[in-house]
Amino acid sequence: SGVNAVLLAGCKGVGKRTLANAIATETGSIFLDLTPSNTSGMFPGKKGPYELVYAALRMAKAHQPAVVWIGDVETVFTSGKAKKGAGGDP
Repeated sequence: SGVNAVLLAGCKGVGKRTLANAIATETGSIFLDLTPSNTSGMFPGKKGPYELVYAALRMAKAHQPAVVWIGDVETVFTSGKAKKGAGGDP
């Protein structure tokens, strides 16, 4: 039937967003960009990021095919207690 999901991982600035956008364009999919700079204030509060992603995934399912892009995902789901640069990269 086809691919349901793809995770793009890599260093900052290598073109992951451009590739995701190209995939959406070439497949005739909608492109939902959930990068924090684009979604700031849409769903405020502690559960806001989760509600935003849930709403986006429901929209993506309703309007298939869709590409959902969450740039800077580590800033979306951190509690604020982690120090900057304390990610999972070795």
